[in-house]
Amino acid sequence: MSDSEIQDMILENEIQTAFLYAENTDNYSFTRKRCPMDSLIRKVAEKAGITQESNRSRSLHRKTSGHRCSRSQCKQCINMLQKLAEEEEEAKHEESPPTLSFKECIERVKALFEDDSNPMDRTTKNNAVTHTFRKYFNDEDTQDVFEGFLRLMVIFHEYACNQTAQEHNTSIVSQILQIFGEFICESDEFDRNTILLNEPVDDIRKFYLKTLKILINFKPKHLPMIKVIFRLHEDEKKISELIPLIKEILKTNDVAKAVKWMVFFNIRDNFPFEEIICHLLLSSEMDVLEEFIGPDYRRKRFVMYMDKLIGMELKRYKGYTALEEEVLRDIKKLEKVTVRYMRIYQIADDIAPNLMDLRSRNALIFHQQQFEQKLSTQENYETTALQIMEKSQYCRRYFIDRLCLHKKHRMAIYFALQLGETEKSFPKLLSKFCESYPNVLQEMEQEVKRDRVNKKKIEEHEEKLKIELEDGYPIILVDDWSTLVRVIEDIKTQTHIGIDSEWRPHFCSAKELLAIIQVATSNAVYLIDVIVLENRLSKDQWFKFFKVLLCSEKPCKIGYDFANDLRVMKSTFPYLSTLFQELKQVICLYRLCLQITVMPDVCKAVYGDERVVESQSFFNVAKKFLGVKLNKAEQIGNWSNRPLRTEQMKYAAMDAHALIGCFCEIGSLLLKVKDKDALRTLQSFALVRYNQAPIDSAEENENGDANGETHGGKKMKENDEQFIDSVMKYSRDVEANCRQPKTVKDYKFVMDNMLFGLGAQLRRCGFYTECMNEREQLIKYCEKHKDVLAISTGKGFKQLQLRIPDQVKYVPVNTKDVKLNSTLVGYLMRELKVVVRREDMWSRCVKCNNTSFSLLPTPVAKAIFYANAVRHNLDFLGITKEDELEALEEMKEKASNMPYITTDNAYGITVMDDQVTCKLRTCSVDITSKLVRPSYGSPVEIKVVTNYDKSLFDRDDTQFLICLSCGRVNNCFRHEVGNSSMDE
Repeated sequence: MSDSEIQDMILENEIQTAFLYAENTDNYSFTRKRCPMDSLIRKVAEKAGITQESNRSRSLHRKTSGHRCSRSQCKQCINMLQKLAEEEEEAKHEESPPTLSFKECIERVKALFEDDSNPMDRTTKNNAVTHTFRKYFNDEDTQDVFEGFLRLMVIFHEYACNQTAQEHNTSIVSQILQIFGEFICESDEFDRNTILLNEPVDDIRKFYLKTLKILINFKPKHLPMIKVIFRLHEDEKKISELIPLIKEILKTNDVAKAVKWMVFFNIRDNFPFEEIICHLLLSSEMDVLEEFIGPDYRRKRFVMYMDKLIGMELKRYKGYTALEEEVLRDIKKLEKVTVRYMRIYQIADDIAPNLMDLRSRNALIFHQQQFEQKLSTQENYETTALQIMEKSQYCRRYFIDRLCLHKKHRMAIYFALQLGETEKSFPKLLSKFCESYPNVLQEMEQEVKRDRVNKKKIEEHEEKLKIELEDGYPIILVDDWSTLVRVIEDIKTQTHIGIDSEWRPHFCSAKELLAIIQVATSNAVYLIDVIVLENRLSKDQWFKFFKVLLCSEKPCKIGYDFANDLRVMKSTFPYLSTLFQELKQVICLYRLCLQITVMPDVCKAVYGDERVVESQSFFNVAKKFLGVKLNKAEQIGNWSNRPLRTEQMKYAAMDAHALIGCFCEIGSLLLKVKDKDALRTLQSFALVRYNQAPIDSAEENENGDANGETHGGKKMKENDEQFIDSVMKYSRDVEANCRQPKTVKDYKFVMDNMLFGLGAQLRRCGFYTECMNEREQLIKYCEKHKDVLAISTGKGFKQLQLRIPDQVKYVPVNTKDVKLNSTLVGYLMRELKVVVRREDMWSRCVKCNNTSFSLLPTPVAKAIFYANAVRHNLDFLGITKEDELEALEEMKEKASNMPYITTDNAYGITVMDDQVTCKLRTCSVDITSKLVRPSYGSPVEIKVVTNYDKSLFDRDDTQFLICLSCGRVNNCFRHEVGNSSMDE
């Protein structure tokens, strides 16, 4: 007997007979598989005289559809259906509440805004508006509700644009969208399909297109809801209707918003690639630029277009547009951006020949200026210039013409002859000079011959010469495996070694690459010639060398600003990235010195003063502790040229050797410090970790300070308990030494552009803190807000002190490598006599500076984190698709045990297709679309970090907060949460 025949029996109340047939037939779909409640509920409803569109019918369907049953459960379901059908029959005879028509809905909402006799606050008015729209959507017939939604959008958009409309009416349209979206999400699948699958025709289509035109101006955070309501992900024809609307946005120059739409619906290729790239470059919206570039096939196209723009600057192309001309005004920025994305996308140098010529041209000019200012040697200048001009015909012509224009004809002739040019092949300007002064050409020809002979003699002499840094302390050039094996054996016998590196010139490649590695031991200084060895050594041999150099327990390895050296090592040897994660006993002397300068007692023991203002460059450190003035004339030398000159080798060796001396001297002074906690802090701070050296350095270089140093490392993380304990300790010290200390509410800070990291930690402690990218902008802000205190350092502090002397505070170091977050916070607390209470912690969002938070139950936070990890293929987190599904099931299971959402940790679950929504006490969280919707206000995209460990979600002492203003999720220990934030 078929399922349909069994169901007919049920409808005739022959239930027991139906089950006997079902149990004794081979067809078990009714009793053993998915219970066919969808069709059954419709038949029961029809028999009871209930329309499919009625609220009661929807209720029946929601309670039963999709229910997986065993035999006994199916009997229970049928009994329940009979009971519900009887209730429906009785309900027909009862008086139902009046429905709200479309016209009444409009009149009621307008009355709420126009009736001055009954004033309401904004919250009350929003609640009333929400209730009105929601009642209309519930009461309207299923087949007509979508049309009603479209008409409401158009009518209230026109109403909001009316000049006579009152304040806040502009939010009505987004409110309608949000309410209708929630209505759709809560509808069952049958009703949802009935509402949304109808193809709009005639008048409805007119309102459909008008609504899309309205929505195109909405913020991108509404896109997931728009996609669901309009089913844009299911119909290419509907998506194509967006293209002319997005082009209208482009005409308003709101390119960022247009790109968000293009990316969301994956229609980038329908828009002008080069024009949009130029707009985004001019507005410096790099995040949006990356989204627009998109897949691999567009990345190479992007780099080639950037190289084309650079070629325009080099006068190789004509006919550029006005927009391209605007971009070319900042050629330095264009160069940086191109290099950055060539590194990120791993694009080969030969794809961007114009870029390489531009970098070579700039290097020629730089080295000429350094030589003329006596900051570089003649040997450096000549070898670098000749190498560049041999490689690039464009640079050769450009530089020889430049020398002629600057009346340096003898130097131009010298370079031309060294490059093998003859008088017939000289550039036009140089050829004219030689015609006028033939004797000069003859003199220079003789000089070039003498130089070539002398250079050859010097090279032969240096090959035989034993080069030593000191008597009995040799410098050994390592250019074969057998010599490198000797280095490895020597390293194993040492207690301390110094490590430094020199890099290849940037005109050689867009990537950062090593030229040599210097290793200083007690026996010698070894110069590992990477350029030569990279063609002679296998990957296994390099692995063995770096395993001993960086990943052994002994010896102690000492570097200076070593995060940058490590970054370039990764770039040169990408296949060794896993090995570099095993760093052991690597000390960064630069970070050690920086940390000492922000610890007054330690600073006094080491430097003889509690405050040190001068920069902690290696030149200053070596001068202070060794009494040695390092010769920096070779620092900008051409380390890719072979053979290396004697002076180059001595400079490189001295840097590595001096590291050991400085470290030992500082170590002896630290023995005088009695504070063991301070010494442990220094030790932890000085150790180099793998994650302190980002693989891509372009972004850090763009944000570097004035002397070219970069933000090469991520902050060394104190755990939350250590941070709060340190801040509380500083608070106790302030209270002990100050009768009337200030509180976090007594100060407002604005951070200079090098101190944004410190600004985030001040927000974490509850301080109102703004961050300004431009110094002029910061000054204007302070002039307007007299209660604000600017925080700066270095040259920035000196500039601000001249303009706003009463509103600027100095922090003693460049904080780019200060890894302990609590240290500088404590410094400001002592200087300003401020106490931070425990309840102040996490009372302000570190991202947006707002104070509106909601507790996020751990199962919900876990589900969001896991879904994000799987969606973006974050394999390094070790989270699989199965883990994501388990997290969702765990969240649903715990929600089923919470019948009422009355506490911060309680939540409810709504599932619609693949959309999972959690309802909390103060907001709702759409896990699938990564949106948080506050009780009042627009939805916000959730910002999920990727540095959590899976074990964090199993800890009982950890809880999560979500900012309702920016969507950032923070984790903290339970005792850290400020009471004020939760009340918000």
